[in-house]
Amino acid sequence: MSDFDERDASDDEPELNEEEVLEQLQELHRQLAERQKDEVDATPSLLEPPKKLIICATRRPVRLEKPFGEASFKYETSRSGLTSAVNALQNDGVECRWVAWPGCAVEKTSQEGVRQRLEDDFNCRPVFLERDLVEAFYARFCHGVLWPLFHSLPTDVTGRTDLYEAFVQANQKYLEAVALEYQEGDVVLVHDYELMLLPAMIRGRFPDAPVGFFCHCPFPSSEYYRMLPAREQLLRGALGADLISFNHFDYVRHFLNACMRVLGLESAPSRLEYLGRLVSVSICPAGIDPRRFVVEESIKDKVKKLKVTGRRVVLSLDALDASKGIPQRLLALEALLDRKPEWRGRAVLVLCCRDRGRRVDAPLRRAVDALVGHVNGRFGRADYVPVHYVKRRLGEDEVKALYVAADVALIASVREGVNLWAMEYVACQAARRDDSPPGVLVYSEFAGCASSFSGGALIVNPYDAEGVADALHNALAMKVTERRLRHHALGRYVNTYTASLWGRRLVRELRLARERTAAHATLLPLDVAQLRSFYERSRRRLLVLEYDGALAPHASLPRLAQPSPTLVSALRALCADSRNTVYVLSGRRRDDLDEWLSRDQLPRLGLVAEAGYWVRRAPSPLAQKDSGTSLATSLLGHPSDTSLEVESPEKDDEDEVSSDWEPPRRAVDLTWRDEVAPILESFTRRTPGSALETTDARLCWYFRDADPDFGIQQAKNLQLHLEVVVEHRPVRVVMSSLKKSVVVQPARVSPGRALRGAIPSFDSYDLILAVGDEVYSEEDVFELFEGSPHSFSVTVGRRLSRASFFLDEEEVLPTLQTLAAVTNEAVGTPLSSAQTLPRTSSLDLGASRMMPESPTPMTASFRPVDFPSFEEVSAAEEKVVDAAAALVEDQSLNS
Repeated sequence: MSDFDERDASDDEPELNEEEVLEQLQELHRQLAERQKDEVDATPSLLEPPKKLIICATRRPVRLEKPFGEASFKYETSRSGLTSAVNALQNDGVECRWVAWPGCAVEKTSQEGVRQRLEDDFNCRPVFLERDLVEAFYARFCHGVLWPLFHSLPTDVTGRTDLYEAFVQANQKYLEAVALEYQEGDVVLVHDYELMLLPAMIRGRFPDAPVGFFCHCPFPSSEYYRMLPAREQLLRGALGADLISFNHFDYVRHFLNACMRVLGLESAPSRLEYLGRLVSVSICPAGIDPRRFVVEESIKDKVKKLKVTGRRVVLSLDALDASKGIPQRLLALEALLDRKPEWRGRAVLVLCCRDRGRRVDAPLRRAVDALVGHVNGRFGRADYVPVHYVKRRLGEDEVKALYVAADVALIASVREGVNLWAMEYVACQAARRDDSPPGVLVYSEFAGCASSFSGGALIVNPYDAEGVADALHNALAMKVTERRLRHHALGRYVNTYTASLWGRRLVRELRLARERTAAHATLLPLDVAQLRSFYERSRRRLLVLEYDGALAPHASLPRLAQPSPTLVSALRALCADSRNTVYVLSGRRRDDLDEWLSRDQLPRLGLVAEAGYWVRRAPSPLAQKDSGTSLATSLLGHPSDTSLEVESPEKDDEDEVSSDWEPPRRAVDLTWRDEVAPILESFTRRTPGSALETTDARLCWYFRDADPDFGIQQAKNLQLHLEVVVEHRPVRVVMSSLKKSVVVQPARVSPGRALRGAIPSFDSYDLILAVGDEVYSEEDVFELFEGSPHSFSVTVGRRLSRASFFLDEEEVLPTLQTLAAVTNEAVGTPLSSAQTLPRTSSLDLGASRMMPESPTPMTASFRPVDFPSFEEVSAAEEKVVDAAAALVEDQSLNS
């Protein structure tokens, strides 16, 4: 008797009691799942449901096609997991509206009729794409470039700009359709990689819209993703969403890693910061609607016909696609029949591969045809065909019948998000509980949810043909008790993580993510036109500008951070205005700053070097007839400003300028350097691409050119190590992910302290502009001006900051040039106390600005200044002159 016959004989009487217990457990579990579902349906949502949910997808709710020779279109309702999720949300009372491509080209003469039918009967606003655009966008770029790359099977990633432009154009057409649907309070959910640019486009058009993005397919490792020429654009497109969700943890990890390596963004496991916005990243595995797969009596009749042969059926149901591992399944069957001859004539593979007729699948099609012929030719007989190859699209009843009839389902994907066929197989297998033991699922470890299925499925490596063959043998020969236990575990997952739960979770997580984003986004874009207006009418100005990252880009080597001639010209113009006090802050050595921004070319520029250790003072603004603000405020509002400077008109500007660098007024302990330097040198040797810079007061370790992952890891280790070493020393250790550095410097040295020492009082300035980029210097400076009614604190890039406004890096120099263009002869005029700063910038900031178009009153730290009138200033000046004359007269009498 063969192993096969022994297994059949051993499964009869002894285990009936266990089977009955298992059946009762399964029935109780089904009842519990229904009870839990009813409780979920009856529980009010933690958040108010959206006014309307707009679903953007190329997966449409209806399949539209025009049969050959017919004049009208045929409409067939889709039964995908996404459709089931949307139906569940509609049952919850959520109004859902589809924005989708109909799936085929529609002539302009037919578009109005098709649009009306889709909107009335399927609640769908169609996005009509021309035939050429569909070919370039969908067939060639999405399926020919992105799909293989995202499945880690890159074939052609050449930078064909025309294909990418078609991709952009198709996403823009979706944007226009969304714009026709969107109203305030609606929620937009974008599905899959074909629309990866759409979230940022929607954010640019509707800055306050809650936008989610769900990626159904895998996300590749950064080594694969970086091959894509448009890698930055696609990431920035997805990051326009408030929530980005994937089917599996690995895909989240790959996405965050790509953001770090391509865009330089740091992240936490479930969120990252982009352009000052908090973007949430989550795992939300898709599911099916198990109720759709209840097997009717008519289907059971078809199952009986399929089982007439009495052979064991291994079912393989998938699309003809390189990611599905179709050749691997055939090789595994060959290995099974070769190594286990008892299954020859007793086991068949029903291979259902829906062939979509794509040109990109032509090589795979030939390979599969050849393998089917090879296996059938080697093991087939007149009464036995090992592989039954079905290429056509099967009807729903046919698929259900195959699910029920199959003793084993083989999923051998080489890379996949979540295989919903596997879940459908498990759901349909429940119909076998009265007739025969349930089937076994053999599932690829490279498909999504493999870890979740591991308790019920046999997990295999599809590239190991012999390993898959062994799993098939174990599945076919498995005892009834183990079959039922495994099916029970899989059924529990399928009945719990349903399509309806997936849809509800996505909407709930999106609303929560939007709340977190709204709470996080406090920065306003700087209105440059409004700043210029204040600048023109101010009389005494302080400009504090960060050098690294704001005036000049970050550089791997310090000597590469030289200022551009355009920047030097703008600084010269700003310093030439006698009403301005201009300081440039930097962590660079004073020798570098002396060379780049020398006294010869910028005699009135103040400099702070080594993050506050060295200061080169700027001269005070010259007193002018029309600039009596400091005098007036001394008398009218600032009693602390008691000194009176009388400047001689003959005094030369050069006499005011101090050419010497000044160290801190108090002695600074630098003895720690001998202990810290060897540690930094050791980390430099152990971290390829890192560099160590030594200055008079600081030790700077840079890892900008190191591997991003390893560099961050080493920087964190270095920071922890140094904090222990200098724990009781007056030393500060700062790691800057923005500048890619770890800096060790005296605790009492900072740019803010240096400015306080160089400038006696900030109250005498009626306009303060502070622009910075580096966290450990700009925050210290911004703190100086917090609460000041006449300060603009501006960070470079949108991120968490003490600043009230932000500018993008490329906007800093044009903003300074705008201020430099203001003529020195302009006479200050008082500002109205009713003026406020609007939220939007007058610059054309593009979609990345992501702010509302309508101005709203400003609520940040800047407040309008009620300047004294000219009459008040004149009266104040007269009082000062009278007081000075009286003082002179008293001194004369005393002498």
